[in-house]
Amino acid sequence: MGSAEFIAQLKAMGFSVREEKDGLISFPYKPPLGKFVGRDLRIAYLAPGDFPLTPPPGPHICPRLLPIQSGGIHPSGGVHGSPL
Repeated sequence: MGSAEFIAQLKAMGFSVREEKDGLISFPYKPPLGKFVGRDLRIAYLAPGDFPLTPPPGPHICPRLLPIQSGGIHPSGGVHGSPL
């Protein structure tokens, strides 16, 4: 269970997984649709010790898709920095 199970499930879906600092598990992703279609992204999650019982928090996305803002309204309000 935990990060080993999370990594195994991502690999089973065909993702190339990398373990980052601070326990983050990341993989490359290219959105197939929408505003960022085809853009090279890295998506990361922090797998909890009791995964899959508890879902991972996140996602953490690199590079940032929207500018950081500490207030405002959707979709650009409340965008936080990422540990990636």
